[in-house]
Amino acid sequence: MNESSLATACSDSQAMHPVTTAADSKMCPVFIIGAWKRSGTNFLADLLRLHPSFAVPPPLWEDYSLHSIDLLEEFSKQQVQHWKWWLREASASPADYEASLLHFMGQGLQEYFRAQIPEGKRLLCKTPSTKNLEKFFSLYPSVKLILLVRDGRDVVESACRSWTKSRFAYYARQWRDGSRRILNFVSEQGHDYPNQWMLCRYEDLVHGGDSVVELAKFLEIDDGKVDWKETDVDHIRGSSTERA
Repeated sequence: MNESSLATACSDSQAMHPVTTAADSKMCPVFIIGAWKRSGTNFLADLLRLHPSFAVPPPLWEDYSLHSIDLLEEFSKQQVQHWKWWLREASASPADYEASLLHFMGQGLQEYFRAQIPEGKRLLCKTPSTKNLEKFFSLYPSVKLILLVRDGRDVVESACRSWTKSRFAYYARQWRDGSRRILNFVSEQGHDYPNQWMLCRYEDLVHGGDSVVELAKFLEIDDGKVDWKETDVDHIRGSSTERA
């Protein structure tokens, strides 16, 4: 690539960034992020897997891919430092190249996860943690994100039953911090990607009906293969505890 083509690529965001076209939007990866553990990420993943297109990459049932994004950002920054002389000669923006490199590393992670699922399936990932949520679309600019929240009283009670080594106050703080990060995302970063994320309440989804239909439309799986309006959620993991 000569200096002219390098400058052109830098100024053309479509050349620099992986994008999702209308043709493949129905197969773009879906990431579920819960406010914290016991927020219903297993339930939601199992609900979506009623549709035959979805698959979660075993044994990576929870990917936690945002937890190390700081390292990827530092790698991008240091790598572009080695290119700064060529970028300067081409009047190219180092910041654009840093962002683009991070985007492509996110694309590489998606391909890694896809390698764990059957060919032709739609990637479904989940993480019960909001750590680095504000950086989600820096790594995954072309996927769909579902943010899942659940009543903090139920989350803390469930955590106390499951993990007796920590105290009530610890679990309450974890839920509080995770919920705050989601609120911050909704009021800040979420404005830049209005059609790529959706906020869901576990209490709504676990009762089925309109909330599930709305989610199906957002993910473009309202194709008649599943009757989301009448979906029986009673047998799905996580719903029995809520009913009781």
